[in-house]
Amino acid sequence: MSINLDVWFTPAEYKDEQEQTAVVIDVLRATTSIVMAISNGCQAVIPVAQVEEALAQREVCPDVILGGERGSLLIPGFDLGN
Repeated sequence: MSINLDVWFTPAEYKDEQEQTAVVIDVLRATTSIVMAISNGCQAVIPVAQVEEALAQREVCPDVILGGERGSLLIPGFDLGN
């Protein structure tokens, strides 16, 4: 059994072909952003899966800085992209 593996670093590189399974792993940007936040004085990073979870953190702690993107665009209500 042979396996072909294609690696794309941006969505623009993806070729729309049927009969393929795609696995998306965004660890490089996420971990880079986390390391930079900590190295610039951030006391903690709380990763969340949904935008609503992040916004709920601001309700609990108004001083929280929210960072994230959807579709390479800053999420409304967030302070920073990634």
